[in-house]
Amino acid sequence: QACAELSGPVDEDAIRNAIAGLDYTVTAITLMDECKLEERRYPDNWAETDGLDVVVISKGEEVDLEAHEVDGKFTIFDFGAPWCGPCHVAEKLLRDYLSDHPDVALRAVVLDAQDAKTSFDMPVVAQHLQTAPGLPYFILVNPKGKTIARGVDPARILKKIDKKR
Repeated sequence: QACAELSGPVDEDAIRNAIAGLDYTVTAITLMDECKLEERRYPDNWAETDGLDVVVISKGEEVDLEAHEVDGKFTIFDFGAPWCGPCHVAEKLLRDYLSDHPDVALRAVVLDAQDAKTSFDMPVVAQHLQTAPGLPYFILVNPKGKTIARGVDPARILKKIDKKR
């Protein structure tokens, strides 16, 4: 979407050509008295759990991870944010893995804001992500409650589970 304040007649072909030069396609041109762009909203993390052992345990507030470890299961703590593309890719990988491995639970900590600055200002970041190199970030706890892995690569976390099984 785009808005422009025009001072003369509208030349739709010139607008289409200018936008095409930016590698975009104009699907419609609507003349309005006032510019009102829809606010972009990124998709929520873990909005659908599909019967998996997945629970969102924080939306940015401090959280006691130990209180959310699942007895007898590997517990993955997944730190992500709606604006984080790699977080959504990791979610798909984790969702597929969880559907085949009932001995794994996931507890999501969602930095629930539409931009990075607001997300990284949340209390849970100061509490748990001081040394994290970025998002997504994972902490893996074994069925006995011991932290056995941390990192940004979900495939590495899943390999660690397979190795420790």
